[in-house]
Amino acid sequence: MSFDDFEDSEDEERDEKAIMQKRQKKAELQLARKYKNIRKAIDDDMLLFQDEIFQIEPQTGEIWPNSKMTITITFIP
Repeated sequence: MSFDDFEDSEDEERDEKAIMQKRQKKAELQLARKYKNIRKAIDDDMLLFQDEIFQIEPQTGEIWPNSKMTITITFIP
């Protein structure tokens, strides 16, 4: 094995590693974007749970620390 062959194999390994790193980064970005969009859709959906046999009151609101809220869930079979 000559010195040139050794350098070529090192270059090929570096190129392959760089390609794999780029692919991995791209896949991570795609997953992050996908789940960001899914999370946004869930957060924006005020009626995430909706069914004719269940009724939840109040449907929206905030519960602050050290406070209480009464939530009524009615099931109509």
